[in-house]
Amino acid sequence: MKQQNYAVLTGDIVQSGKLEKGKLAEIQAFLKSAHSQLQELSENAVVGSLGITRGDGWQLALSRPDRALRSALFLRASLKAEFSVDTRVCIGVGRVERLVVSNIVESTGTAFELSGRGLDCLPEELYMELQTDPLDKGLQRMVRLMDCVVQGWSSTDSRAVAGYLLGKTQEEIAAEGPLNPKTGKPVSRQSISKALFRAHWDTVTECVTYVENTICKL
Repeated sequence: MKQQNYAVLTGDIVQSGKLEKGKLAEIQAFLKSAHSQLQELSENAVVGSLGITRGDGWQLALSRPDRALRSALFLRASLKAEFSVDTRVCIGVGRVERLVVSNIVESTGTAFELSGRGLDCLPEELYMELQTDPLDKGLQRMVRLMDCVVQGWSSTDSRAVAGYLLGKTQEEIAAEGPLNPKTGKPVSRQSISKALFRAHWDTVTECVTYVENTICKL
């Protein structure tokens, strides 16, 4: 019987040393509070809860590796939308030897090793990486290209993407977002549509689907 693969996401906040006092703690609290949304995105595959490591670091484990990329995109989009900060993240896909649900950062196995080492070795210009066992260089290159797109998302683009990932309509995203500073009213549905266009959302969605379908075959 084939042993189950897991996905581990290991990340750290970009330029955390430049954040205002107390801001990192707010970001960490925000990451921890995203548990229910991550469960929705991963179809209840989150193992335990998101763990905080190394001060500005975090780690998340999923029992469904195919849902890892959209979870990473959601966390990046949410942080860019709420705090105008980004996070580096490496997704490791492989076996797990020891799974500590109560404190996920104490777990061990190939997925954890690939994710942790991958983040440590991530080139300076990249914020997102995929490491699989065995390594699929095609998937890795696709994730790196997607990273180039995500790095260009504005806070407005990111808010639209995060909402769309959760299955919200453009009207719902507009109603829940910050008010238009000029009119004092919610932004229009058209503005959300334009934000998704700027974010290249249709192309990103196609890439995510391809990566997910391929990971299922590993």
